[in-house]
Amino acid sequence: MANLITNTPRDFRGVTKRGRLDVGANVRVYVGQAMMAGTGGMVNCASGVGADFVGFAEESVNNLTNSVPHGGAARATKADLATAGSVYLNVDNITAWTFDDYGLPVYASDGNSFTTASNEGQVPIGKVADVNAAVAGGNRIEQVLVEFVASWASLLVPAAGDGG
Repeated sequence: MANLITNTPRDFRGVTKRGRLDVGANVRVYVGQAMMAGTGGMVNCASGVGADFVGFAEESVNNLTNSVPHGGAARATKADLATAGSVYLNVDNITAWTFDDYGLPVYASDGNSFTTASNEGQVPIGKVADVNAAVAGGNRIEQVLVEFVASWASLLVPAAGDGG
């Protein structure tokens, strides 16, 4: 998989914490994209040592260079994010899933690729919270419930109408 090229809403379960964060320079944000902290605001997740996961985009924003009205400047706009909660993701476990895989850490190698294998530079996003359906599927890439939390959760501005 790779970064999203169309809005792809995520299937969140239970209570989801939300926030709002500046968008980085020359970034196109799609709904469902895993985002990380960048120099001028959030950017699409990519491999990068020490990268901080900030959440899943819940708003589509075009901040590419020459876009109207933002023009591509860092922090020219903001976008809503899901910053903590549980979400179903297709996760690569390298081997077939088993019930013992509950609790494994989950990493993003880009905005739409998730794995349990820790490689240098991948962005940690959370841990596996439910593997039942994955075990039944018997493949190495299956949909599992992932508990996620933004590295920057305490720095995010609450979204409008979200008590915190």
